[in-house]
This record gives sequence, C-alpha cells and structure tokens, in this order.
Amino acid sequence: MTDSVNIASILINVLLQVTLLAALLLIAIWLLRGKAVWRYQLSFTGLIAVLLLAISSVWMQTRDINPLTLQLQLPILAISQPLSSSMDAAGAPALDQFEVVPPPAANLDQLVSEMFSFFSTSDSRISGRNSFGTGISVLITLWLTVSLIGLARLVYSGFKLGQLRRLSRLPSNVALARLHQLTARLHNQLTPDFLLSERMHSPVHVGFFKPVIILPGDIIEDCDDAQLEAVITHEIAHWYRRDNVANLVQQIIVAMFWFHPLVHRLAKLASQSREEVCDNHVLAHQDPIRYSETLFWLSTRNRPRLAQWKDQRTAVAMFTQHWRLEQRIQQLLDKNRETTMQLSKRYTHTLRFSLLALTLLIASFTLVPALNTVEAQSTDDSEDRSPPQTRDAETLSEAVFESVTEIQELLTGRRPDSEDEPEPEAAKERLDALYESEFADANSFEQSTILNFYTNYYLMQQDYPEALQTFEQLLEIEGLRADTRLRTLRSLGQLYAHQERWQESLDAYSEWRRLSDEEDDLVFRGLAYNHYQLENWLDSREFWLQYMQMQSSEDMDRDDYAYLNGLHVMLEDWQSAVALTKEMILRFNEQTDWDNLRAIYAQLDDQNALAALNPDLGGTLDLAAQEPQIAFASVVPTDGDYMPLLATAPMYPRAAADQGIEGWVLVGFTVGADGQVQEDSIEIVDAEPAEVFDASSVRATREFVFAPRMVAGEAVPVPGVQYLFRFRLSDDDA
Repeated sequence: MTDSVNIASILINVLLQVTLLAALLLIAIWLLRGKAVWRYQLSFTGLIAVLLLAISSVWMQTRDINPLTLQLQLPILAISQPLSSSMDAAGAPALDQFEVVPPPAANLDQLVSEMFSFFSTSDSRISGRNSFGTGISVLITLWLTVSLIGLARLVYSGFKLGQLRRLSRLPSNVALARLHQLTARLHNQLTPDFLLSERMHSPVHVGFFKPVIILPGDIIEDCDDAQLEAVITHEIAHWYRRDNVANLVQQIIVAMFWFHPLVHRLAKLASQSREEVCDNHVLAHQDPIRYSETLFWLSTRNRPRLAQWKDQRTAVAMFTQHWRLEQRIQQLLDKNRETTMQLSKRYTHTLRFSLLALTLLIASFTLVPALNTVEAQSTDDSEDRSPPQTRDAETLSEAVFESVTEIQELLTGRRPDSEDEPEPEAAKERLDALYESEFADANSFEQSTILNFYTNYYLMQQDYPEALQTFEQLLEIEGLRADTRLRTLRSLGQLYAHQERWQESLDAYSEWRRLSDEEDDLVFRGLAYNHYQLENWLDSREFWLQYMQMQSSEDMDRDDYAYLNGLHVMLEDWQSAVALTKEMILRFNEQTDWDNLRAIYAQLDDQNALAALNPDLGGTLDLAAQEPQIAFASVVPTDGDYMPLLATAPMYPRAAADQGIEGWVLVGFTVGADGQVQEDSIEIVDAEPAEVFDASSVRATREFVFAPRMVAGEAVPVPGVQYLFRFRLSDDDA
C-alpha cells in the first residue's frame, strides 16, 4: 500500500506540474498571438520543457528533493476506516453529475448513465489496499501501452515515408533546370534535392540525414514561376530551419503525453506557428495576395485519383490539418501581420534560459498528499490499537457507513455475488430501511448522504417527480453544507426545466447565483432558456450573451449563434440580426444563413442595407455572393433518419466554375462510434462527371459530425452511410 501511495503521489505531482506549466505557456502564447516567431519558440520549446519537467519532477521526488512543498489532504480510505467527512464524495456524489441542459430538453438518460462513472470512482475510496495498488498498476500500464502504440505509429509512418521517397521520381532535365534557376535566384546557399510523386497532394519536406523536397508530380508543369517560387521558398524555409527534426521531437512528446489536452494544444500551436514563420519567408519575396492565390490554387486544383499519402506525423507538409485555409489566408492578408522570420540569438537564449528556470522552479513545487489511510487492525494483542474517531456533524456513524456502502454496491453491481449486475430494487429496500431506522436521529451530513442516494435511485429509474421532491427535502436540512446546497439548487433548476416548470427553474438558478461566489455557464444557459419559455426575450438574450462569453470559439457551434439570432429577431433588433447573420455566413457558410440574410433585408425593405450597415463586410459578402454557391445537398443514408449534426458544404472547384461545369458526387463512408467519419472508409460511389468534384466532396465529408448510433446502450459504428453532393452554379432548389 505504501509503494502504491507513493507512486500515486508522484503521478499527481507530475500531472499538476505539467498542467501548470502548459497553462502558463498557453497564456503567454495568447498574449503574443500576433508574433508567429515568438509563438513558435514558446510552443515548441515549451513542449521540450514539459518533457524535462516530468523527468526532473520524478527525479526530485524519488530522491526527496522537494525544497518547496505544499500540503494537500487527499481522502483515500482503507476498508477498516470509519467513513468521516472525507466521504462527502460518496455522501453527495451525484448532484453535479446529473446535468439537465436546455435547450433542447435535456437527455436525462445520458445523465443517469454518468452516475455509474461516479460509483466506479467512489468504489476505489472504500475498497481495500489491493484494489488501490491494482488501480495504480492499471493506470501505468494503460499509459505505457498507449504511448508505445503512438511511438509505433511514428515508426510505421517513417517507414511509409521512406517507401514513398523510394517510389518518387527525379524531375526531367527541363523541370530540374527550372527549379535550379528559381532556387539560385532566391537562395545563394546550398539547396536540397527535389523529387516528384503523384501520391502527394501538396509539397512536403522529408528526411533527416539526406533531406529532400517531394513535389506533386504535375505541379511544375501546372504552375507559373511566381507560384513555383512561393512553393520552393516555403519548403526551403522548412529545410533551413530543420523543421522535420523539430516535428519528430514534437510528435514523440505528444505520444508520451497523449492523455493531456493542454500538451495537444501546444503541439497544435507549434505546427501552425511553424507554417506561419515559413509563410513569412515567402512574404519577403511576394505580396500576400499573390501568395494567397497560390495556396488556394494548390488546395483546389484537380489531381489524378491515386492513393494519396496523408500521414504527416514524420514529415513537414505545406498544409496542416489543424489550420483551416481560410484562416491562413485571412492572416496573410492582415495588414498588421508580424513578418519576422527569426529571433535574434540574444532573445532565443533568454527565452530558453527563462523556460528552463521556470521548469525547475515548478518541478520543485512538490505536492505531498497527506493520505487519510488507516491500515487494517492487527489481531496481535501486543500491538497498540488506534483510538476510534470522534463523531461530529460531518461524520457518518458506523451503521450508516455500512449501509450506504452496501447500497452503493447494490446500485453499481459491485457485490461479489451479483455478477456485475445492478440491483436497484434491493438497494431501494435497504435505503428505505436505513431511512426508517436512522434518518430522524441522524446529523445533517448523514441526512444529506441518505437523501442523495435516494436521488441517485430515482434518477436511475427516471422517476423525476420523486427526484424533485427529494432535492427539495435536501434544502430543508438545517446545517446543510454550502457546496451541497449549491449543487442541489443547480440540479433543481435542471429538473424543473425538464418538467417545464419554468418559473421554479428560474427561481432555483437565481438563488444559486445569489449564494455562489462564482459564475457557471450552465446556469446562464438555463436562465436564458427559462426566460425564453416565459417570453422574456430581453432577459433571455442578456443571459445567452453572458453564456457565450464564457465559451471559447472552438466550443460554440452554429446552433449557439442561431439561438442568439432568433432572440434578435424576436426583439426586432434587425441591425444586430444582420450583423450576426453575416458573421454566421463567414463562419459556417450555410445556405440557411444566406436565406436568413435575404429574409431580414426583405423585412427591412432596404436594398442597400448590406453596404450601409458594414461597408467592409458588405464588400466581402458581395464577393462571396458572386462566387458559385452549392445548392442544397440531398442526403441518402442507409436508414433514412441518420442525418448529420454538422454537414460542411464543399468548395466549388475554381476550374469547374470557370468552365460552367455542374454535377454531383455520391460519397459512401462509415460513421464511427464517436460520431466522426472514419477517413479511411470514405469512397466515391459514383460521380458525374468523374473526378471533377471528387476531392472537394471528400474534404467536406471528413468534417461531418453525426450523433452516435446507440444499440443496447452502447455507441456502435454505422457503415454504408451515403451522402449526395449536388454542385450547381446557382442556389436554386434542386
């Protein structure tokens, strides 16, 4: 047990230290968001610092080198210990697990299923020392297994990349002379070798000992000197900077910290800022508009239908999957863009030394958990026994502790003779007996614990009226803990809304805000929805705006904006509706938003409203309106009702638009258990004309998101889904 506890302490320390360092780095990157060179140095060097931090922290802790120590009480209970105040996690576990989030009406079935995840974690707190040690071993084994899989994928990617290099061909003498002429004009130093491959959809820099630049097989013949110059300059910038080595180090660190979202975020920023720096090299020779046109041409040009190489883990390609082309072009056209190509040695050394100092400082902050463990009592009379704990207002008596432990096992199916099958009715009988015998004389903590187990049971049975009454009874307990009261109020707000008791839900959320020292996005969302149902449009909009301010742009989807736009329309705030609709068009490019914009202008009866309200955006929208727009796409799924939650409209190929070509593409694919389209399953079932719209349709299909298909309570893949894209040069209905 002691060894397991020590290992757990080390793992907790490393996790918290890495999180702190990554968070500080992301804050610094955000502050320097306009300087690509600084962002790259911070993100990439920060990834190395994360690895160094983990190693140095483990080394310090195993040798008891902890000059800066923080004490933290972590409740880990051995089986022989009476349940004390630390058992609040078991006594009041489920209140913040049952999130009833409108709009629309909450999926309470999903919320009830989340309760089992609480019981599985609570179970470790009341299990014996063997289960705790086993849990630590399982976690370490899981981390090592996934890390090794990630490293193996890197090795396999390198093997496939070497195979691609061997299958590539040398350019013709004429093409090679043209390449050498351009490189000699731009760069006086030595340049890498060039190869051509029909399997490449964009230029890529590969190799560590003998690096080469592999170009798409037909790019030299298809592009002019300015376009080829931009491509070569970008890739040679990667070569000079040895970005392929940096990318490999980055991928290794991500494979080792696969579980940490902040590390993935740092890696994503490193990849994006690396491309921005190389773009700056191009901007030193070309104007941004010309370079933007080259990027757009590279991403949309027609290519032969061959098995394309997509794995960018061990190579540096001109396009990254984490950076959308429209965002990249928007940054290129920004007049305030910082075009610095490298930091001075003084700044570079200062930054690296500062990161090293910060890493060692954070590693010295060792979190030493004082684990509340009590070893099993020895039967040897010669050893002294520990004195029993006193019972106060936040302690469970032995009888209550034993009862709730048994109830928990019955609810989760963890009893030895249950074969992992929950027994909710048996748990209810035991809970009723406990209520009758103990509730009247119990302290406030025991009463709240018993009632919380009642709410767990009722929510499992989807008996929401009884769950509501139990939550209301919880609030009547004198001496109820403040955090328990807050969780209860929020749960009441959610359940009242589910029962369409809007005013009572509004009162519960308002009381939560009065008592809480912090704000919660879920509460703002609930307040907005309740006011909407009560037709208080202005209040609903105010709370919805506060809810959206608490969300990151990546967390908000089109429905969030559409809800706000509906409130603008209800309030007849047409100017706000127009502005938001334009923003939605630029963000999502949905046909519905174009129709909404036309409807709003029809309501205003103002043909010049677009240019008058916002001339700059108006010009952008006018230009977009002149571009060929895809008409409504027809969905042809295998089972008629499996529609995508998010369907991205494909880009109309420029060459096809210029030639007046229309057509359609039928794409088939498999939707994974997570609702994402499995990229390797995408295939072109049929197309007319062939190959013209294939690439654009495949790119759009990758972005589709579906609701997971549930069978017997489990998400399963759905093969054979089909989507029909119709490409038309007008936006008339198909």
